Amino acid sequence: MHPKNTQCEWWIKAPSGKRIVINIQKIRIKSSPGCSKAYVVVDKSGTAQYQPATSIILCGKVRGAEFTSTSDTLNVVFDGGKKRPKA
Repeated sequence: MHPKNTQCEWWIKAPSGKRIVINIQKIRIKSSPGCSKAYVVVDKSGTAQYQPATSIILCGKVRGAEFTSTSDTLNVVFDGGKKRPKA
């Protein structure tokens, strides 16, 4: 499990002219419509703009997903969702 309100971003850089392959063996994040609550986003372009054409958003149960960057940089974001205030 991950704590709510957790946000992490990783910038992965390869040597110039090389690409990055990221292989996600298994993740389990609470599923929500459009992955709107908790998610992982992989931006294959390395620009960290997370545009739909170059990014993949993941939530729920994912096994054996592999992504290859289009340049020498790849960005990954994890958002654990928002913690609800206690009433």
